[in-house]
Amino acid sequence: MAKQELIAIVQKRIESAKYNNRGIAIISLNDLDDGKEILSILDALKGDAMIELNFNLDDMTLQVYSPGDDIDGFADKHPTAKKCSNK
Repeated sequence: MAKQELIAIVQKRIESAKYNNRGIAIISLNDLDDGKEILSILDALKGDAMIELNFNLDDMTLQVYSPGDDIDGFADKHPTAKKCSNK
């Protein structure tokens, strides 16, 4: 499979993944077969996006952390809502 085709497939899966409240999604890549090829495209997948990628070659799974989907992390950083003041 060509690298660009592989990048497009995995990007589509990242975009449509179901993230938990911690902003983590586990994506199975078993059907893509070539784990070494997947490892070689991780930098291209990340690009300028604010995500972290961790590929498990044994399980053929890609763990994606997306800070924008980290609801619990946002709540931890901003524990109380405060009204803006207009001074």
